[in-house]
Amino acid sequence: MWSNYYEAMFGYLPLYWFIMNTVKVVMGNIIGDVLVCALVGYAFARLRAPGRNILFAVVLSTMMLPGQVVLVPTYVLFRYLGLLNTHLALILPSLLAGGAFFIFLFRQFFQSISPELGDAARIDGCGLFGVFWRIYLPLSRSALATVAIFSFF
Repeated sequence: MWSNYYEAMFGYLPLYWFIMNTVKVVMGNIIGDVLVCALVGYAFARLRAPGRNILFAVVLSTMMLPGQVVLVPTYVLFRYLGLLNTHLALILPSLLAGGAFFIFLFRQFFQSISPELGDAARIDGCGLFGVFWRIYLPLSRSALATVAIFSFF
């Protein structure tokens, strides 16, 4: 009876190999979504640039596109780059595109944090990335956990 479990894990098609592939892809997607969307959300919330609101509206409008619309262009792009049948082709979209919902979530969360904290860090010598990494990211643990859970699903 217990030999069936051993056969499933280490038999002809080793289940542990499939589990490790899944863990690699999921962890890559979670890390990509959390880091990239947090950076973009911070940029939309705290950096002032001309056309920022229009660009944010474009990012939000991508939520209306169904996944089937971008499926064929993504396949053609990855075939052109030679990334078909690799784990990188499954991880790269979350690193480059990010989720518009996650960007919106981070932007709204970063806007709720007092901008005086960032100003005080800049006076003490932090750059833009230092303010993000040392001030805003530790304060946004709840948003990070939310994005990580939704990205896992």
